[in-house]
Amino acid sequence: MKRHPSLKAGITSLFAVQALNYLYPLLLVPYLVRVLGGEGFGLLAFAQAMVHYFYLLTDYGFNLSSSRTIAACRDDLVTLEEVFRATLWAKIVLVGLATPVFLAIVFLLPPFSNHVALFLFSFLGVVGQALYPAWFFQGTEKFHLLAWTQLAAKGFVLCALVAWVRSEDDLLLATLLQSLGMLVLGASGLFLAWRAASISLGFPGIRSIHAVLRDGWPLFLSTAGKSLYTNSNVFVLGLLTPPQAVGYFSAADKLVRAVCGLFSPVAQAVYPRINAMLAESRQMAADFIRVLFFRFAGVALCVSLLLFFSADLTVQLLFGTDFQRSAELVRVLAPLPLIIALSNVFGMQVMLPFGLTQQFSRILLAAGVCNLSLVVPLILWQGDLGAVLGVLVTETLISVMMFLVLRRNGLNFFTFGTARFT
Repeated sequence: MKRHPSLKAGITSLFAVQALNYLYPLLLVPYLVRVLGGEGFGLLAFAQAMVHYFYLLTDYGFNLSSSRTIAACRDDLVTLEEVFRATLWAKIVLVGLATPVFLAIVFLLPPFSNHVALFLFSFLGVVGQALYPAWFFQGTEKFHLLAWTQLAAKGFVLCALVAWVRSEDDLLLATLLQSLGMLVLGASGLFLAWRAASISLGFPGIRSIHAVLRDGWPLFLSTAGKSLYTNSNVFVLGLLTPPQAVGYFSAADKLVRAVCGLFSPVAQAVYPRINAMLAESRQMAADFIRVLFFRFAGVALCVSLLLFFSADLTVQLLFGTDFQRSAELVRVLAPLPLIIALSNVFGMQVMLPFGLTQQFSRILLAAGVCNLSLVVPLILWQGDLGAVLGVLVTETLISVMMFLVLRRNGLNFFTFGTARFT
């Protein structure tokens, strides 16, 4: 049996990352809400939602596709270097293609041209994100490097924002500092990855780039579909409602997503481990997934209940009495930790390792289209509450569809007793 890095150590490192990811918005968002006000925070959220589409393009699903490939070949240094160089340069090419499109949108379309500097500063973060090799750290299970780079970058941003952003007039500075944090993250992560594996950063050739793009295409479609039901609600709100409504929704959504993120360390750590287990024993992987499922479900249910009953107090403490509307939205969103934890096991931990990548992509694309068809009339009808209802319905639909696809393919790991293939 091959010796792998300690799963416990990996989860510990990722819990350190997630603790930072959890505390970061809980410190940053309340501060920005109070300093920038509802309108300023809403504009910031709208700009970030628009730029998120370009993050999506440059990420291209590599955090799943390339990390999966690297996990399978990490002992083959020649293949590892080829995948690393091809993925990095593919992201650089995508940034080059995205930039003129972004500039045309910002300078030519009125909803964006009214705040050109805000969107330009936001876009700088795309470059930093493109350079950051999270997919390499995950595939090689070097989670301690993932932890330290994110700690350094987010610590810099948080300290800089608290030191220099003091009023509504500092909206542009707040945007610029967050993008600079992403540039710090990308540069430091790339340097540490280069040192850890002594990998050449030279151009790998068109064929290698095409190969990683082809491999990541189904996962890019799935992440694009996911964006249609996560990011698009903020974006559509920004187009159809005043900035203050965007601020209410975004504050509630960031709070709930931060809570959902508590499960991310385990999910990131076990994903490469399940892929490695499959190479040794499918039954071993199935038994591991079954245990993971019940533990995830039990903890997530408790988290959802706690979120529902503590919504008023939590929002008042974090955002102040002016954001009581966000507490109402948080209560509606409270089931999300449970729903998302289940879909994570069904999708990332089962469908992808067991080769159901196309079905996974189709489900998320279908969910994205469904959300878009719902969210516009719901927002026109109920404003920020309509956006919340669209998220809740879509996330539930995803979990149900994934479960049905797994049953149809004989992957029934979610019953008591020992997991068996049907």
